[in-house]
Amino acid sequence: FFFSSRRRHTRSLCDWSSDVCSSDLAVTHRDVYNSNLKQWESLIQQQTGISDLTAEIDRSQLSITYQQRVCLRAEPGEARVGVLVNPDGSQRQEPVLLRSSGYAVLDQEAVELVKRHNFGPAPTLKAYTVPVKNRLDYGRQPCIGR
Repeated sequence: FFFSSRRRHTRSLCDWSSDVCSSDLAVTHRDVYNSNLKQWESLIQQQTGISDLTAEIDRSQLSITYQQRVCLRAEPGEARVGVLVNPDGSQRQEPVLLRSSGYAVLDQEAVELVKRHNFGPAPTLKAYTVPVKNRLDYGRQPCIGR
């Protein structure tokens, strides 16, 4: 199914006191994401005692639309969140950020969105990586700073 967060936000991704608005984190590149994923899978295998438990990609199409007035130097990337789900669809533990969007506030929103997400029942314990797309909405006016 399709789920989209369309909450309106008032916080800015940028600090108004700085001259340049840049991301506060680097977008996690593929090799760092793969390393984070392997570490997380190893951890959940140890915690559950299931040695062949590996993450599947969840195809729920979660997204965040973030209102933003200040132009950003770099567009946010897609965040990836890892979550362990019980057979009844409930989350077994807190979701973890595996890939950063490049902006801490969007990463935090992505983790919160996955926390609120309802996973369907499955025959066994499941590990998922959940992609969360980020979209900036500058509104009707051009963004400030370009």
